[in-house]
Amino acid sequence: MKKKRWQIAAFAAAVMMCLSCASCSAASEPSKSSYDGSYAVSENGFYEDAEYYDENYSVAETAKTGSADSSAAAAEFEDKIIRTANVDMESDDAQKCYDTLLAFVKQNGGSELNVRKSHDSYGSYGYYNIEATLKIAPDKLEDFIKLAEETDKVTSSQITADDVTQEYYDIKLRLDSKKAALKKYYKLLDEAQNVEESLEVQRYITDLTAEIESMEGMLRYYDEKVDLSTVNLTISQRDKLPAEIDDEFHWDSLSLSDVGKLMKNGFLGMLNFLWSLLLWILIAAVVLSPVALIALAVFFIGRHFLKKRPKVSKASKAENGQK
Repeated sequence: MKKKRWQIAAFAAAVMMCLSCASCSAASEPSKSSYDGSYAVSENGFYEDAEYYDENYSVAETAKTGSADSSAAAAEFEDKIIRTANVDMESDDAQKCYDTLLAFVKQNGGSELNVRKSHDSYGSYGYYNIEATLKIAPDKLEDFIKLAEETDKVTSSQITADDVTQEYYDIKLRLDSKKAALKKYYKLLDEAQNVEESLEVQRYITDLTAEIESMEGMLRYYDEKVDLSTVNLTISQRDKLPAEIDDEFHWDSLSLSDVGKLMKNGFLGMLNFLWSLLLWILIAAVVLSPVALIALAVFFIGRHFLKKRPKVSKASKAENGQK
């Protein structure tokens, strides 16, 4: 059993070497391996049972050779270009303009992905905007822009191209290698002699399956983007709003009842002010009363002492002055 587990590990390492080399260029050197009798020595470690390792290493070399052939074939494949157009327009009838362009898109196998319409006004003008995302064949982009220029005023237009050829075929190359490795793992699963070996192989199968599904999803995404280009379309319509004129004369003066209410409110307001003033005076008197009492006490005490002092007659003052 121990020997069988080493065989599984050896095959897993060989497949990982294969997948790693598949993404490299044809000019890169293959990984070197050697063995000495009972053990095989690799860059990834030591593997028991050299005969089994040689068998699986030959599988890996075959996969690498196939990958190199696939790389050469990929060079002859068509370019994978994702094209996107941005078109801004002004129109006197935005809805009619949009209907014309949408009809052209549908006639050429395209579709409307989403659309947003909005109304707004500013000053004496009203605005109607249509923002849409359309899908159309790449070879129809130029015709679409030409039709837009013939239909109404195109304020700006731009076509961008994103070359994903290298990424696309790199994913495809690695995908083919992983699929080939997955078939070998299924073969090992059939040859497993106990539950432990089956679980170990199944773990590699689960990981590879998830990676394969992810790569297939990415390829489908690229295919959809390449097969149908995206058009980001904006159409703006500006209309002058009609001036509002009122021919009827409206009497804006106050009525007698309104005058009476205003006089009443003014009189009550004055009374309220006087009453509030009186209340504040009372509040100030109460607050300042201790200070006032102290001041009065000081005043009367000082006056009392001044009265008790002896009075000096004017004659005494004169005598004192002559001396």
